[in-house]
Amino acid sequence: MRLIALTTYLLLFAQAVLAQTLKQNIEKAYTRFEQDEQFKYGISSLTVINAATGEVVFSKNGNVGLVPASTLKTVTAATALSVLGKDFTWTTTLGYSGKRSNQGELLGNLVITGGGDPTLGSSRYASTHKDIVLAKWVAAIRKAGIKSIKGCVLIDDRLFGTHNIPNGWLWEDIGNYYGASSGAISWDENQFKLIFKPASIVGERATLVYSDPIMPYLKVVNEVRTGAIGSGDNVYAYSAPYSNVIYVRGTYAADLKKAIGVSMPDPAFELAFRLQDTLTRLGITITQHANTIRRLAADGSTINLDSQVIIAKHQSPALAEVVREFNQKSNNLYGESLIKTLALKQ
Repeated sequence: MRLIALTTYLLLFAQAVLAQTLKQNIEKAYTRFEQDEQFKYGISSLTVINAATGEVVFSKNGNVGLVPASTLKTVTAATALSVLGKDFTWTTTLGYSGKRSNQGELLGNLVITGGGDPTLGSSRYASTHKDIVLAKWVAAIRKAGIKSIKGCVLIDDRLFGTHNIPNGWLWEDIGNYYGASSGAISWDENQFKLIFKPASIVGERATLVYSDPIMPYLKVVNEVRTGAIGSGDNVYAYSAPYSNVIYVRGTYAADLKKAIGVSMPDPAFELAFRLQDTLTRLGITITQHANTIRRLAADGSTINLDSQVIIAKHQSPALAEVVREFNQKSNNLYGESLIKTLALKQ
């Protein structure tokens, strides 16, 4: 009995010592964290809880309301996996409305219907790369016998509505790649690149060489100046959803060799434009300009898409793969798409 009692005491003592040591280590680490120069005029909070017992091991400013950091993405990811399941996928369809003649003339529109897939056109996965997706759709169009179109490439982007940027997002953020909007259609993670060449003199205008891809329907106003050597990337893009003008401001270091990521104002239209441009280059004539349902509605037009013929379906990678990238890269677009998809499933 004495041996059992002594063993129990030692175990409890060891646990207490370990708990105390853990608490002390966290306190020391957090104190060092708070002393960082970046927190001179800021505030942070941290609460550490024992997952097994629910005991609060450490808490500093635990009851202070603060804007959450990207660590909250883990909650979104866990919820999505629980509600949707790790094998869940998004579906994007390609079809056509109207009639197709025996000569291969389509009297109607090619229609891409968005299902909320944030990975469509993304280079993160082999199956979603934009060149692969476009090639599959071109093959499906040819297989359907379509050789000319008296209509256009039309995107059905209605699934999530038009409110694709959350209220409260900063004007400084939404024009840049990390502030890309989320909608029924995403394309190439809703971003593109700007290539700059710095001037030989600091303070002079940096040259905007080109955009990748080239987007002739967008006007990019370049106000970027050349920064000092070592000053890095301080370029910010300013645009609003569905705008056709983007202002870029800030400084691009004299020794910098980097593409600047910018968000697409209208990813659905970019996809319509890109597929229509691809088909035109391949010799398939199209009589009308690429369009989206949102743009038609804004102009007061309506269109009936009830009698479509579906010729291709694109499935996203499994949710487990998407969540891995979401957490590893802290991808805001994926998070917004997950939240909207969860809302539809409730």
